[in-house]
Amino acid sequence: AGEYWRLAIQEARQLANSSVEEAVTVQHKLEDAERRLHNLQEEHSQLEAAHVEQAGQLAQLASHQNSKQKIQHHIKIKDENNTLKRELALLKEKLQNGNGLCKEIDIEKENAAPEAHSRAPRSEKHSGKAAESGDFGLAELHSERRVLQQALQG
Repeated sequence: AGEYWRLAIQEARQLANSSVEEAVTVQHKLEDAERRLHNLQEEHSQLEAAHVEQAGQLAQLASHQNSKQKIQHHIKIKDENNTLKRELALLKEKLQNGNGLCKEIDIEKENAAPEAHSRAPRSEKHSGKAAESGDFGLAELHSERRVLQQALQG
């Protein structure tokens, strides 16, 4: 019976030693896993910081391109503005010529005799089909005056 107990104790010691070895192995694996977790957390933090930095760089690059687009748009608007200024100057000049024509029509109307409603000679400054023929009726002068006045008002 002593032999049985000696073998049982020896078996229990071996089992305890193997359990201790197993516990030590599990403990080492746990420590390795914790180190890997810590390393991965650090790497994640670094990658996150790099991502934030790159997102900032991307935003900066995008804003530079956007600035170029803004400059191009500004140049386009400026060119359009200059074109409109030239058109305005031309229209003002035409308007001045039209005002002179209206004054000339008023003078001709005042000088025209009441019985001369049908046709009156047109001055050299007037343009149009009637002027080409050298003849311009008072009715046409009034009509042209109304058109010019409407253009001045509109």
